[in-house]
Amino acid sequence: MIKPYSQNAVYSQRKERDERVRNNPRHWLALAGLFVLEDGDNSFGSTDAKKIMLPGFPHPHSGCLHLKDGQVSLTEYAEGVLLNRQPAESRLLKADADGDPDLIEAGPIHLMVIRRGGKAMLRAWDVESPALKAFKGFKYFPVNLDYCVDAKFIPYDPPKTFTVTNVLGFQNESCLLGEVHFKVNGESLVLQVEDAEDEGLISFVDETRKDLTYPGGRFLTLPKPLEATTSLDFNTALNWPCAYTVWATCPLPPKENYLPVRIEAGEMRYHEKTGVKMTARIDMLGIFANDMQVMVPFYRDVLGFETDWDGQSPYAEFKNEGVRFSMYRRKELADLFNETPTFPHALNGTFEIALDFPTSADADREYERIVAAGARSLYAPRDEPWGMRSSMVADPENNIIEIGSWNNG
Repeated sequence: MIKPYSQNAVYSQRKERDERVRNNPRHWLALAGLFVLEDGDNSFGSTDAKKIMLPGFPHPHSGCLHLKDGQVSLTEYAEGVLLNRQPAESRLLKADADGDPDLIEAGPIHLMVIRRGGKAMLRAWDVESPALKAFKGFKYFPVNLDYCVDAKFIPYDPPKTFTVTNVLGFQNESCLLGEVHFKVNGESLVLQVEDAEDEGLISFVDETRKDLTYPGGRFLTLPKPLEATTSLDFNTALNWPCAYTVWATCPLPPKENYLPVRIEAGEMRYHEKTGVKMTARIDMLGIFANDMQVMVPFYRDVLGFETDWDGQSPYAEFKNEGVRFSMYRRKELADLFNETPTFPHALNGTFEIALDFPTSADADREYERIVAAGARSLYAPRDEPWGMRSSMVADPENNIIEIGSWNNG
């Protein structure tokens, strides 16, 4: 079979990709925020906004969006705010899912309504982003044609529907067209192929996620029509946008696409590991709640903790200086632990303490030490789909302690 790309072609593609980033003020590197819109008014500005505050807005109160029956309208706007590069006007806004979405420009802050998991959200870019200005190019493995392999595509007849979960926990239905069978270094492997309009999409992770590539996975594409005999060129594998920013909404690879081999080809991690002194710290405190509809309003309305909770999600995070403070719905724990936890009526059975360590190796050692000291293991260290290394134990009074690291070293 003819290899689809030469070394020079791959290097040229990489150079062109870097140039596109430098010429795109609304690249993923320029993202400044992602906000779940609430029913009613959602004001935005630099200081006076009640919902959406970013320092780059040109006015303390730069405008207001109104959400009603799933539709978002621009209802207020300060002087100089633009809508699709024209002076702003009050009207309904088109979201990304509608095609040709509307763009609000308020100084260097650009805004767009997006829809994820049935929720209306606001994506914000800062076109003067320091991260974008500091961009010096993406990082890749050297091109290695050993990772351009022959493959056999086997279609599903009929195609299969499956649920895609993104990093925010939102889900949507997608279509699997089939699977590709191939070998890497003599090992037989299979990857599922998703339908992505004009091409086939392969979202995958491999063993390099532990040290060299983005832990949340990478992706490849195949041109349509998909042929029975094809090629997979892992030199062209790219990161999902979440490799560059916390404000993206990337899909997690299906569990069937976790490869038990190292694919040392394609794009590498964008962010370098940083040296951190070996010191444990409390990263997050979480409450496991039986009734989120009662508990969240109490902490929000009675105690005064602000939250963007949407009223349905099994997870809520409250705004808190320093240690993160969150709440989880109890019934999700049965799937997490593969057993049904019991909860005493006393306060000591309702909290989680999350400990963050510099590397996954440090976290694994701490797990072993704590279990050896008498803590009950809930699950052993494992790599999570969202990119961290995690384990959980219970203390003598059944408070849950998570031991983890976002640095898979």
